[in-house]
Amino acid sequence: EAQYGKFFRSFSLPSTVNPDEAKATYDKGVLTITIPKQEKAKPRTIQIEVK
Repeated sequence: EAQYGKFFRSFSLPSTVNPDEAKATYDKGVLTITIPKQEKAKPRTIQIEVK
């Protein structure tokens, strides 16, 4: 049995993903969506001049 017609699904993404880098492929009836996680902010040391 096969269904034909339009299909729509929506969902919320967590704030830890990078939607600008999302990729989707459709192969043999399977839709694969890949959304990478954003890189975590790395701690860094900065120097501040005191006057």
